[in-house]
Amino acid sequence: MALADDIRPDYANNSFDIYDLKDQLLMVAHDRFYYDGQLVFDLIPNKGKAITQLSIFWYELFEGILDSNYISADIHDLPDDFLVYADELEGRFMLLSKVDEFPLNVKVHGYLTEGLIDEYLAKGTVGGVDAEPGLTLNNLLDQCIYIPYLLDGDLGDKIYAIDHNAGSQIDLMKTIELYGNKDAMVLCSNALELYEIIHGLAKSRGALFVDISLRFGTSDNQIVITSVPTPDNSLLWEVAESPDGQEQDTPNKLFVLQPLLDWMSMNPGVLLSQDRLPDELPDEISRRYVLLTESVTGEDLV
Repeated sequence: MALADDIRPDYANNSFDIYDLKDQLLMVAHDRFYYDGQLVFDLIPNKGKAITQLSIFWYELFEGILDSNYISADIHDLPDDFLVYADELEGRFMLLSKVDEFPLNVKVHGYLTEGLIDEYLAKGTVGGVDAEPGLTLNNLLDQCIYIPYLLDGDLGDKIYAIDHNAGSQIDLMKTIELYGNKDAMVLCSNALELYEIIHGLAKSRGALFVDISLRFGTSDNQIVITSVPTPDNSLLWEVAESPDGQEQDTPNKLFVLQPLLDWMSMNPGVLLSQDRLPDELPDEISRRYVLLTESVTGEDLV
């Protein structure tokens, strides 16, 4: 979302237009919607506000566990050049301090999803970690699994613009080799702890975080969290119920993507294009972004 011809984002990813303010980053959540790396809709109403509110919720929830580079989402803290856009930005921006980020996409998986099952069937492992025998597709894992993905190349500040499905899968031993035992183990333990918190809280409120994506950096020689889970970077299911009313740890519907996947299943082989998709689809996807955010945070979207 370019604010003006003379103020354009320096970077962008699936969720944010990113403005480099030298020692800070202005993250402006846009309403564009991507699927499998492809732009599907230019506008999903309230998507940016939902992503922002959910992100702030996680940053604030984690304050007692792990520092972050989150600074503020208060309009009064906007730089002078952006104050003229205060009405447009309210509810959809965050200020983050610039820190040295690890060139890693950090994933934690709680379920044996399609992307993991081939390794499991061949080796009995998930991300190189032994998993209990007898699991089938989408079963709950007996322990959540940490899998880091190494981003290629000298990205510099552009790492903030890399989407969370990027990178080459590595393992914990490789991260120890790259960053030393202490930092590698802290990254792993923090990611696993955050997954347990996120999964438990969200499940109690109707959403299953099947996996989460995180990013970390360093500030004053301390590891800080720099990116938190959202529907744009993590896999979510709606909590399903069996006929006897018990919650199921198997998928019912994807929380946000389901309307698009339903249409794709009824139109196999048809390329995604805005002029082919039903007019009501953006509003239904919007409703799901808002529902997820309000359910998890316990607050109305503002």
